[in-house]
Amino acid sequence: MNKIKKLALLGLSILIIILLISVGIKYNDWRFGYRAISKLNEIELDYNPLDPIPPYFTGTHGGVEKHYNSQGLIGAREFTRENETRIAILGDSFLWGPYLNESSLTSYKLQQLLGLEVIDLSYPAYNTEMEVGRLKLKGLDYNPNIVLIFYLSNDIKNGYFDIVFHQEVNKAFGYWELDNQDEILKKVIGVYDKVLDFETGFYDNVEKPLKELAKLSNANKFEVVLLAFPSPHEHIVNLKRIADELSWRFVDLEKRGYRDSEEWSLWDGHPSEYANSKLAKFLADYLMSEQLVE
Repeated sequence: MNKIKKLALLGLSILIIILLISVGIKYNDWRFGYRAISKLNEIELDYNPLDPIPPYFTGTHGGVEKHYNSQGLIGAREFTRENETRIAILGDSFLWGPYLNESSLTSYKLQQLLGLEVIDLSYPAYNTEMEVGRLKLKGLDYNPNIVLIFYLSNDIKNGYFDIVFHQEVNKAFGYWELDNQDEILKKVIGVYDKVLDFETGFYDNVEKPLKELAKLSNANKFEVVLLAFPSPHEHIVNLKRIADELSWRFVDLEKRGYRDSEEWSLWDGHPSEYANSKLAKFLADYLMSEQLVE
């Protein structure tokens, strides 16, 4: 009996030690994350991330050469502004297409299908606020008739964090090695996810910018279509509410057949070339059925 008690006590002691170690690791991650967020907030960028030709995310990305044209837009296509109908695309890396060449992107395929100019203003790490900001800075120059703005569930976050982190990691945290960036960023964003509630994040980073986009739409006479990649129900409900309030068309892409399956997604979750082809075909059919294009 004494032997059993000793073994039980030993097992309990081991469990307590494991629990304390786990709590210590989590506490350290939280302390680390809060400190990192504080540091990131203090950083002043030496460039505007909404600038036409961003200095980051150019060159080779995932083995694919990424180029910007002379107008600062992704790809080699030059835009003449001569088409009567011009479509502007607002989005993040899901439209920008890591690991994909230009001809594999939704914007390129949509332009080929419709024979119209499709102005791709997408950029990695952007949230809704930054997408609208880029439209104001660069996209309005093209006098778009139609603006397609794509929503991803992480748009409720502050998109500047990701951009600031990747370009300024050595300045902000000089003693960390570059090969730890992904691990560090995961910790930082993990903490940010916990301290950012949905209601606040959605209102500040999504709803307010969309209402700013509505003002731009009224002033510049363009139609807006709000499209959502597969997202939690709460996000979809709120997006539909905003679209109804603003008299916009809203498309829940998951209900239209978009999937997160292996065929549709690359190894890191970004859309595959197959997904881009399917999305471009859907958009072409949808825009024609809604009589937004001929």
